[in-house]
Amino acid sequence: SLAAPCETPTGPCEWRFVIGSMGGEDDAAIAAATFRDVQEAAAAAAWSIASEPIETAAVEKCLEMRRKKQMEADTGAFSQEIHSWGSCRNLNLGYQLAGSAVEQPTPRLVVLPIGVSVVQMSCSLFHSACVTSTGQVFVWGFGVGGRLGTGGENTALSPHLVSLPRAKSVACGTHHTVAVTLVGPYVWGQNKRGQLGMRRKTGPTQLLRPEPLRDVRGVFAAATLQQVVCGHAHTLAVTEEGAVWVWGDNRMGQLGLGPVADEVVDNPAELPHQLDVAQVLANGSFSASVTSAGDVSVWGGGRRDERFTTPSRVKYEKSAPGPQVSGEWVVAGRVTAVSAALDADKNRLLVAAHHHGLFTADLAVRPPRAEQVECGSDVRWEGDLRLAVGAGKCWMVDGMGEMWGSSLGRVGDLRHFPEISNVADVVVGPNHTMALVRVAEVALPLDGVFATEEEVAS
Repeated sequence: SLAAPCETPTGPCEWRFVIGSMGGEDDAAIAAATFRDVQEAAAAAAWSIASEPIETAAVEKCLEMRRKKQMEADTGAFSQEIHSWGSCRNLNLGYQLAGSAVEQPTPRLVVLPIGVSVVQMSCSLFHSACVTSTGQVFVWGFGVGGRLGTGGENTALSPHLVSLPRAKSVACGTHHTVAVTLVGPYVWGQNKRGQLGMRRKTGPTQLLRPEPLRDVRGVFAAATLQQVVCGHAHTLAVTEEGAVWVWGDNRMGQLGLGPVADEVVDNPAELPHQLDVAQVLANGSFSASVTSAGDVSVWGGGRRDERFTTPSRVKYEKSAPGPQVSGEWVVAGRVTAVSAALDADKNRLLVAAHHHGLFTADLAVRPPRAEQVECGSDVRWEGDLRLAVGAGKCWMVDGMGEMWGSSLGRVGDLRHFPEISNVADVVVGPNHTMALVRVAEVALPLDGVFATEEEVAS
């Protein structure tokens, strides 16, 4: 139990809390480090809190332990928050910068209502969005065309709540947004290229508020959507059965339906020959899929011939032998992809694979051949890897929640990004980046015991 007198703007009080046992021999160090966190938080709030001597070595050891524990612990013990950085010219950072500043160089917290924990996020050129653990959807950025779904076209500098059924995920296109809810997908924003999955001739050109996707074939009523992503003006969705459905702009073959398909598909169509898909990707006019076995296919972004308008499986070349290449490479040209990212500006595909490291492919060439990139020996290629590309940068989150970054011109030069840790995911728009960060939930007990729900309510 730790206690300290505290002077607040409204008068003196006392911080008192208990650190629960973690079953080890370092409970005292954990208590000391947690106490230090509270001291720092109080200082940031312009409060004065009494100091107690804390052994530095014990604190440093404890912080390392807690970092590992946080990444391994059940998410019920932690909340997740968003930090963003980059250009604010399109007002999609989630906050307003002071004065005439146009760039936020380091991660900064996006303030959401107290008690909110974020489970998924998305961003695009003009807006950003996230889903909370309770299924709420928050949006912010430019509202022109209805992309925010708040009923108008006003700009939102900070997160605004969207009226929706309980949501599981959300995806931002350039001018439209799609959310997967427990009762099916909802869409809003512009529909000029059929990206809302609604008939352009008989349906609206834009929606200022979310409406259910008009699933005339009854597809999504029978199959639950697992994921949805948006490109510039097209949308991809994956069902729990691993089938891929597409709609929207198809002028560059980004729907993968073949060279004779219409340039606009304003009603969802199933993508043939794509089975057991676990993840889909979209950026600009490019699209890609990753199967549960780790196979990556790409399509779109080019001429309207079969090479670009139908999915093409990525082949791999082991061109940079090193410590990341292990004996698991048992089939020539085959790796198990964990995460992939598309960059529409540079026509590049990036693939991260367990033990094999990073691969990159030129999307102007079909079929694409991914070459291994030689990376530094400090990068860890294990665990739940996450890749994101955009704004001239490549970002990767390793299995320990650490971020690594490089310029797109030198993707192998991944350097540790110490400004942020305990990262669960990262997404990148054309001009900004957002990281999903795990933070420990701090319990403040009353009278030496943890507060019950009744005590909190009182």
